[in-house]
Amino acid sequence: MKNMDKLYGKEYYERCAAKGIDYAFYGNWQKQYAKMVIYVSGIFKSEIGEKTFLDVGTACGVNLRAFKETSIFTNHVGIDVSEFLVKLGNKVNGFKEGELIVDDSTILKRIPDESIDFLHCSQLMEHLNIDDAKKSIHHIYRVMKQGATGFITLNAIKQGQTSEDVTSQDPTHITVLKEGEWAALFEKFQIKSDSEKLLKKAKFYPGDDGKNFYQHYYDDWSVFVIIKP
Repeated sequence: MKNMDKLYGKEYYERCAAKGIDYAFYGNWQKQYAKMVIYVSGIFKSEIGEKTFLDVGTACGVNLRAFKETSIFTNHVGIDVSEFLVKLGNKVNGFKEGELIVDDSTILKRIPDESIDFLHCSQLMEHLNIDDAKKSIHHIYRVMKQGATGFITLNAIKQGQTSEDVTSQDPTHITVLKEGEWAALFEKFQIKSDSEKLLKKAKFYPGDDGKNFYQHYYDDWSVFVIIKP
């Protein structure tokens, strides 16, 4: 944990904030993003009842906060390996005890088996080495209930791109794979085939330029909506 906090602690936070990516900032982007994810995933169509949401690699928990404000889920948990980011997130977002916690995606030791109805994981996998990415996917499978849905975004090599297009965005992107290679790692799951179509038509806007999330981030995001069979 301490080594990870050196990588993703105060220095990492300040470096990203200087580039305009403030992991503690909460605003319209996060609110629109949560609604878009729910729309694309179809989780809103599930039966009404107690549902538990998990955000893996949540940093300061701003996306966790946005999902919480949708009121779709009964219980909300966000985990991150960085003690600094979790502490800052709890301070600025006012989470209840146990909602934003320190845990490692390669273990998820604080998340019980088959306890999660909806899992979100954004821009985490490419920061892990390939063995840790596989371990994280194994534990994501373990903690999700049968029939649960997951929404995974990551930076992969798209058609016409090179590995430099991925690594140049962030030097901590250490596992650089093609989209098909990432998809193969999710082989235990059912991968929804209509996700890109839904992303294209999702009318949620991160800015004020009239472009939706797909138009903004197509070159940077690969999205996998997965279902545990």
